[in-house]
Amino acid sequence: MTEQDRIVALETIFRNAFRRNDVVLTREMTAWDIPGWDSLMNMQIMLDVEKVFRFRFTVPEVANVRSVGDLIDIIGAKSKPHAPAKTQTS
Repeated sequence: MTEQDRIVALETIFRNAFRRNDVVLTREMTAWDIPGWDSLMNMQIMLDVEKVFRFRFTVPEVANVRSVGDLIDIIGAKSKPHAPAKTQTS
């Protein structure tokens, strides 16, 4: 799975979580860039990522995510060579 594939899958997760179809992610994006991205939403996003990409985060991994780029990198390191699970579209 390429980095662009991971970004596209993450955009679907974020769009569903925030109920906004206009979310476009960049590696530099942080919680400050999307209104409503608080600690509870962050946990929901992490749970959705685990479900879609079929792996579990460790506590230190979650604690060290500071940007979308960090999340992309963790997904790349932990993902198995299969396609992500299907996500629901709005």
